[in-house]
Amino acid sequence: MLPAPCYFCRDYNKPIYKRPVFLTFKLVFLLAHRFGNYPDVVVEFDKLPTKYIFWKGMNYIPVISNDKNQWYSNEFNETWSKTGGSGCQEPMSDKNLLTTNVSIIEQSPARVVVNWRCALLDTKMNTQANYDTISGWGDWLEWYYYIYPDGVSVKRMRLWTNGELNHEWQEGMVIVGENTHPEEVIEQSPIYYFINDKGEKIACDWADASKIKIDYSDKRIFVANFKSEWDPFTICDFTHGDIYNTKELSPYSVFCNWNHWPTALIRSDGRFTTYPDRISHTSLNHIFWDEYSNHQSEPAPYQEKLLMEGMSDKNPEELYPLSASWLSPAKIQMVSGIDNALYAPDQRAYVVQAKENKLSFNIQASDESPVVNLCLVVKNWDSYQNGLLKIDGGELAPQNIRQGVVRDTEGRQTLVVWIDMETTQAFSVEIDKK
Repeated sequence: MLPAPCYFCRDYNKPIYKRPVFLTFKLVFLLAHRFGNYPDVVVEFDKLPTKYIFWKGMNYIPVISNDKNQWYSNEFNETWSKTGGSGCQEPMSDKNLLTTNVSIIEQSPARVVVNWRCALLDTKMNTQANYDTISGWGDWLEWYYYIYPDGVSVKRMRLWTNGELNHEWQEGMVIVGENTHPEEVIEQSPIYYFINDKGEKIACDWADASKIKIDYSDKRIFVANFKSEWDPFTICDFTHGDIYNTKELSPYSVFCNWNHWPTALIRSDGRFTTYPDRISHTSLNHIFWDEYSNHQSEPAPYQEKLLMEGMSDKNPEELYPLSASWLSPAKIQMVSGIDNALYAPDQRAYVVQAKENKLSFNIQASDESPVVNLCLVVKNWDSYQNGLLKIDGGELAPQNIRQGVVRDTEGRQTLVVWIDMETTQAFSVEIDKK
């Protein structure tokens, strides 16, 4: 079931074209005008009601939806008033979609990889932040979403800039459909859950949000409490954060709510909602965390951060093993048939380089470093066939494994594997070419 276009698409009300592409996911392309027949991407799952949506009606700013068609986004890079720009310079401001675009760069039953790219413009004159008149380049974001069959994604967020590194990287935002108030989507008590590095849950009410200062330094999971069984979650090692409080409220709602975006074409980066006649958005919070990499040499300096996100019907504290599996991954030990092996947090996967037809390695899972849904990328696979996999010498049930062969940037076959499993015990993995 796709997002109903009449519910969100006041200005883009077109019928939907739906085409299944492979077993685990369905890539759905929405009809549009001025951009060809199939400019948009929706990643769906065969066993989950959630979706990842990259829709041109929202400037391709990625969102996650749940079983009730409630939309959430962790938003984007943003800076302010650079190179003569006025106000916010961000993807939200690219009203005419001059620069923003989305593409599928990998797809198999084991995962989908989606690339989103956009320049940071203002709404007044499409002025690009930190624009350099000599090179002709300014600020761009380039994000890669690695999306797996369990509905969890890790995104590698790259910001290209030779300006000051003062950009915003996250803003928790709820997208509210027309004829709907934010109160119909978001619970007020509690509105947030946080999980700390000991797995303990902290619940926060909206009534207390402007009064209580939250210590983010030991937090690793943030959950927004929607009026649904499925709530959006965000995982990383937070350093600090804030919430939207009474300074940005209006009489319209108990929450902050604006309608200058997503579908309004008015040149504004802030307009309070006064009536639910069109789509609006509610901002909940900001979180901050350390960078993943930093490359500041010319001619193409950039900064990167990683974030895990998704929708879950679990209790917030039940997400703790997932966070530990990514933030404190189990070590991999090579046994045979492998040149090298490492855990790549930007892909949420163990990447191994094959040198023989049969590979063997151990994953040293533990209480501190559990494995939650094993993700493998086997480079130098050199076969179009999937592999025969065994865990601790036993073959896997077909319903517990998804795999596919894709080509890497050098044109060589790569085996991608996802295994439905959760353990705190060390185990062995064997992969054999059929």
